[in-house]
Amino acid sequence: VCSSDLRFAIMLSPTMMIYSIPNQGLWKKDIASQFPAEKILDTEYFTTRYAWTYYNGDIYFKSKRKTFNQIQKYNLDTQQVTPLIRISRHAIRSSSSLSYIPHSDQLLFTNTLYPETSINALSSFSLDD
Repeated sequence: VCSSDLRFAIMLSPTMMIYSIPNQGLWKKDIASQFPAEKILDTEYFTTRYAWTYYNGDIYFKSKRKTFNQIQKYNLDTQQVTPLIRISRHAIRSSSSLSYIPHSDQLLFTNTLYPETSINALSSFSLDD
C-alpha cells in the first residue's frame, strides 16, 4: 500500500490489512496480492481517521452525525453496520483512539490527544431511539 493519505492500519493476519484514509472511508488490502484494495466502509458511515478498532470480525468506530456522534459496529462477515450508542459531539474526536476490551465488553476512548485526560468507557451498548 503506497498512500501518503493512509492514517491508521490494523493487521488482521500476516497479509491482510484494514486501514483508514481521510474522506475516503475504510479499506482492506491483501498486501501479498497484486489486486487493488477494497473499500469496506464508505464515508456515508465511516468518517474518522483514528477513532476505530477491530476485534474478532467486528470494527467499532465513531461516526459523525449532524447533532451527535455515534459509535457503530461493522461486521466483516455480514457487512452489516449496527449503531451502538449516541454520544455528545464533543465526547470523542476523530483523532481519539478506541480500544475494545473483550472480557468486560467495553470500548475505551479519550477525548483529546493529551495524556492527562480522562479515559472514558462505554459498556452494555444500547442505542436509545
